[in-house]
Amino acid sequence: MRRIYSNNNLTDCRYEPVGRGNLRMIMKNEIATVSFGALAMTLVVCFLLFSRGVSYAAGIDENAGIAGAQFLKISTGARPLSMGESFCSVSDDVNSIFYNPSGLARMTSSQLGLTYNRWFEQINEGVVSCALRSNSGVTFALSGLYLQMDSLVGMDENRQKTDDFTASDMAGIVSLAIPAGGMFIGGNLKLIYQTIETENAFGLAGDFGLLVRLGSDFGAGFSVQNVGTKIRFIAREDPLPQNMKAGISYKLKGTENELLLSGDLNIPTDNAMYFNLGAEYGIRNMMFVRGGYNSRNDLTWGWSAGAGLRIAGYCFDYAWLPGSLGSSHRVSINIGFGGKNSSQPPANINPEKNEK
Repeated sequence: MRRIYSNNNLTDCRYEPVGRGNLRMIMKNEIATVSFGALAMTLVVCFLLFSRGVSYAAGIDENAGIAGAQFLKISTGARPLSMGESFCSVSDDVNSIFYNPSGLARMTSSQLGLTYNRWFEQINEGVVSCALRSNSGVTFALSGLYLQMDSLVGMDENRQKTDDFTASDMAGIVSLAIPAGGMFIGGNLKLIYQTIETENAFGLAGDFGLLVRLGSDFGAGFSVQNVGTKIRFIAREDPLPQNMKAGISYKLKGTENELLLSGDLNIPTDNAMYFNLGAEYGIRNMMFVRGGYNSRNDLTWGWSAGAGLRIAGYCFDYAWLPGSLGSSHRVSINIGFGGKNSSQPPANINPEKNEK
């Protein structure tokens, strides 16, 4: 009896047998006066992101399902998730590791980040990250993430029931980010481990990110994710889910409150191009209301919303996310230490103004 395996199992919507011992993934899925020119440019680019991405958002792309290690595509951090995952140019806290690692160099303090998610279909996801900032602004970080499923029903190639089994995914990440004049540069090195019943697979991957501040309020970012080795289960090898990401953001400042607008465009190797839009309204740099839209044709897509509360060096964030299999909820805690008493710095920080 041969059991059917798939290294794409953790984020698929449906499986379909393809030959013996393999499955094919089917995917479903108070504001101050500001420069009119800068605001107009932001709105125009956001519109272009929307119009360009929407043409790719419908239908199942011909490359859907070609990549393994699909858990690497599951985004984390309640703050960026509530903003529609539009975080490439916003990155300024420990969540930067998963969107644009160069943003780690924008932090004003070291941070510890914790995220937990009890997802649909009894999938448990957890992330622990710690970023240590030096006086020069150079930031080093370590992260660990896991995704585990409850018992799965085993089936052989004849669709006959066999013993139940489990599946899990893990990744360890080492990150480094540095300020470089008006830019920030960063990267990740990932060690990937997956297991399905008694079978396992290893892989190595890297991310690279660049972030630029144009003035005090406008930012642009770029990152390349999951470039590395193939993942091999038994006799099958699959490439990693690589992605190129670019984004812009603009902050409108008032006397006490601020509004942050952002947009990202993504070009993955295993799906259609898609866009993200996000907004964050900060009240006295203490309370935050967020919303966003994610056009990705995947398990989690559409509108999202959330809120945040900052007390001393603690920041508590919540995100609500819709999806093809139902809504999910994310909760994160970021703890700032060893620097400015903030776990979420303002988005207009320049390297020469960072606290020493």
